[in-house]
Parts: sequence; C-alpha cells; structure tokens
Amino acid sequence: TKIVKENGIRNIVFNFSNLKSIDVKGINAIFYNYEIVKKNEGRSLMCGNNDNIRKKLKRSRLINYVYETQDELSAMRILNLG
Repeated sequence: TKIVKENGIRNIVFNFSNLKSIDVKGINAIFYNYEIVKKNEGRSLMCGNNDNIRKKLKRSRLINYVYETQDELSAMRILNLG
C-alpha cells in the first residue's frame, strides 16, 4: 500500500491462486489499494480463481469494484500492457 501510494501506481493486479484465506484486514487492504489506484485514474484487477476468497470478496461487496480476470496475462491484456 505504501509503495502504491507513494509512487502514484495506476494499476494493480491481485493474484489469489495461492491464497488460502483472507480476513477483514486483507479485504480492507485490497479496498484501500483500489481507492488509491482509482484516484490515480487506474484499475484494480484480481485473478487466481480461488472460490473461497471469491466468496468472501462477494460478501464484502468488494467484488463489485475489482475487475476479475482469468490470470495475470489476461490482466495485462486488459490493461494494455502485453
């Protein structure tokens, strides 16, 4: 978060493929980073197809703000980086 904020990073991709669980602090960190890149006129994306994490993000409504992609390569294409 500090690096994203201090360097004006515009886009961020969260890969949840190896994440086993997420708590409220993790969800809040994702949302906070979403807010930062939004102010920088960028986008937040997530990938990894982790059903457990996706369910928690859906319950938190964060899934409404962070764009879902299949994998990091797809995210790069959406962001016109690859």
